[in-house]
Amino acid sequence: MRLKKKAVEGALNVVEYTVNKLVALYDEISEYKRFQVNYRYKKGDIFLISFPKSGTTMMQMVLYQMFSSGDMDFTHIHHVCPYIELTDEEDELENIYTSRRIISSHEAYDRVPFSRAKYIYVLREPMDVLYSLFHHSRNLGFKGKFEEMMEVYFAGEYENGLWSKHIKEWTSNVKGRDIHYVYYEDMISHKKREILKLFDFLDTTYDDELVNRILHASSFEYMKSFEEKFDQVAKLKSIGKDVSGMVENNFLRKGVPGRGNEAFSLDMKKRLQSEFDTYLSGSSALGKYRPEF
Repeated sequence: MRLKKKAVEGALNVVEYTVNKLVALYDEISEYKRFQVNYRYKKGDIFLISFPKSGTTMMQMVLYQMFSSGDMDFTHIHHVCPYIELTDEEDELENIYTSRRIISSHEAYDRVPFSRAKYIYVLREPMDVLYSLFHHSRNLGFKGKFEEMMEVYFAGEYENGLWSKHIKEWTSNVKGRDIHYVYYEDMISHKKREILKLFDFLDTTYDDELVNRILHASSFEYMKSFEEKFDQVAKLKSIGKDVSGMVENNFLRKGVPGRGNEAFSLDMKKRLQSEFDTYLSGSSALGKYRPEF
């Protein structure tokens, strides 16, 4: 993959951000392999999987409301829907507030433990994902331009890899996990319908009161009023990490579908389309996510 001189400088900037701000800031966290070895299936386990910035936090809130009293008395959403890659010990999964364990992850298919658990995979339009990732990176201290971040992404240097490859692995589902796929755009336009599908998939009863509570609590306005319980910088600050140069309480954005298309240049769209065709060509279900120009 070609990298122009200016883009290389930007690439180094982003790589430094990725390594220093995400890995070093969580230096007390063990490698994912240790958790895979320690993980033991518990009846009712739910894995929530997605490529970063695909609507994971909203879905965490939906599931938290579904399997708890709905009180907002937790310190951070990571405590009730912990990330497998940020969990040091299996014991941490027992100190949660829900009747069923909700385990989150952005990891690749083979890096997440296989079990009899239910898996929920959230998908979102790739240009929106990557543009949202850019804003998230800036909150964590990245000072470069969107184009510079995208050069790193196209070079395959982003920590979670390529969007299309991640989607390919999880939709191919070669191990036959019990997976329910949720499209972010459907959660925005038809949230109640999608929530009812989740109840059915998870074999869980509900009533109108619970559904309405979930709809309200997972709304942008409600979650924004509890920003500190979702914000990654606030989380880092709470555990004594240096957050100088970062932006606190700016984690939640409205996530209006289509904003990424406005930010992408014609060249970036062509390159993302090529990536899509390499991994997802022939997928009729995902054809709506193929970048067009």
